[in-house]
Amino acid sequence: MKKLILGLFFITFQAQAGLVLSEYRVLFDDSQIEKEIVIKNDSETDKIYEISIQNLKQRKAGGYDKIEKSTEDFKVADKFLKISQNLIRLAPGEKEGIFISVPEIMDDGEYVSYLSILEKETPETLSQMKGFVIQGQLKTMIPVIVRRGVLESGIEIGKVKLLKKSQEIEVEVKRFGNKSIKGSIEVYQKDKLLAKKSIALYTVLKDQAFKLSMKGVDFDLNETIQVKLSVNEIDGEKLEVKKYIHLK
Repeated sequence: MKKLILGLFFITFQAQAGLVLSEYRVLFDDSQIEKEIVIKNDSETDKIYEISIQNLKQRKAGGYDKIEKSTEDFKVADKFLKISQNLIRLAPGEKEGIFISVPEIMDDGEYVSYLSILEKETPETLSQMKGFVIQGQLKTMIPVIVRRGVLESGIEIGKVKLLKKSQEIEVEVKRFGNKSIKGSIEVYQKDKLLAKKSIALYTVLKDQAFKLSMKGVDFDLNETIQVKLSVNEIDGEKLEVKKYIHLK
């Protein structure tokens, strides 16, 4: 029987079954010049991982655009980053480290690029498959952030509204300063957690609206809800703001 191979390609910014990483965000602060990410093949077949650096720019409407170089409002780090290897082959259960390095001296500011890890089946694995074969190629993107000099950040909760048709709460997050933020939005009513969402806002954006699903959540429209925005930085800085509102 002739074999037909169909390729499917997926991009993700989150952890996936079969691939385990020691880090899903890499931050170089101040004078740090080298970091290690360990890749583990947690699947049942041999895998090949192609590793590269890519530049993505966050869109206000959601998602990311691929860009080639820094723009006026966003600095990329690709020309500074060096990776120890571009191709890794791992058997089931095996793991190996990738070293990422940057120069100690750079112009002040925050630089952001992404470590791309493209997971593929080995030729040997494909040759053993019979008939119609779907070859999945999963690309995991890890933000690599380089910070140099004195950087500051601040946060604020903007407009909050209930989207009744889609059963979501939309929360506007405002960012101040010259560095990105990563944290979470939590919605409470009478100390009961109603919804939670992890968020990231990079320096290209000053604000963005995030939607939290309220499907199947029991809450009272006549009662006040509390929206909490928390940012926990790797360098120890913690920012937190709260807002109390009626959704009517």
